[in-house]
Amino acid sequence: MARPGISYQDVQAAIASLLERNIEPSVQSIRETLGTGSHTTITVHWRRWRAELNQVQQASLPPAVPEAVMAAVASFWQVAVDQAEAAYLERREQASRDVEAAEKTREAALAEITQARTQIVKLSGELHEAHSLKRSLSDELLVERERRLQVDKAVTVAEQRVAEAVRANETLRANAETRIAEWREALERSQQAAETKLTEVRLRLQDEGERAKRNEQQLLAIIQQNRADYDQERKVIYQERLAWQDRQRDFAQRLAAVHQQILETRTQLAGITEKNRSLGLDLEQSRCMLQERELQYLETVRVLENLRGEFKVTVSRCQALEKELDNIRLAAKQQPLYPLGG
Repeated sequence: MARPGISYQDVQAAIASLLERNIEPSVQSIRETLGTGSHTTITVHWRRWRAELNQVQQASLPPAVPEAVMAAVASFWQVAVDQAEAAYLERREQASRDVEAAEKTREAALAEITQARTQIVKLSGELHEAHSLKRSLSDELLVERERRLQVDKAVTVAEQRVAEAVRANETLRANAETRIAEWREALERSQQAAETKLTEVRLRLQDEGERAKRNEQQLLAIIQQNRADYDQERKVIYQERLAWQDRQRDFAQRLAAVHQQILETRTQLAGITEKNRSLGLDLEQSRCMLQERELQYLETVRVLENLRGEFKVTVSRCQALEKELDNIRLAAKQQPLYPLGG
């Protein structure tokens, strides 16, 4: 049973709308036009409409047309309609295949563009990382420079300490010499009175001399150690400078490679864009061809309608000839027969 919400008049209106737009009525197209309704309900109304259409077509045919003429004309009409519909369906399917192929090609081109954009984003990230590495290397270079300045300052301080130690040693030597002179004068003044004291003074002089030598050896050891540390620092700084130069060269090579990849990607993107534009032109040409084939189908339908009109005219002429023939037969029957020789 049909649903009460969808009436036969609704289906008739939908079919009329589809025919005005040159769309072949079907259950799916009628439902899309109505926007609602079940397939069962629409199928019932659609079959009713087709049955009524067949009845109207059969009623419109003249009853007096001979069956042979009607069969020939109907056969001719059916062949013409079948050929026109077959040609239209074939052209429509070919155009649909062309449009579908163009759409697939366009989707492939869009996928290539998306992949190229993803690669550009990836290369941009690598370029950003390269810039970050460059800034990091610059920061490391600044740190190394500050460290070198600190080492230079430490060496300067060590040299100052060595100079102060040398001056202190000289002062000690001067004091020692002064004290030795004083002691010698004292010994000369009191040589006779203080032999024991002279011995003690000699012992003290030996101790002072040994202490001065130890101080001098310690100062020399400090100076040598400071110089060794300074040479070691200079070697480390030189090695680190060489390593930094190697990293800088490697960074320059990587940066050049990234720039080359970006240029190649841009070239590929330009080619893909040109290819997409060409595909768009092909798609537009396919659509134009489809429109031309639609127009050809409409022209074929118009020719068939003209043939149908000519068929109706022929049927009318046949009916007129049938009427004249009936009149002639009636006149022949009404005319009296005269006997021979009368």
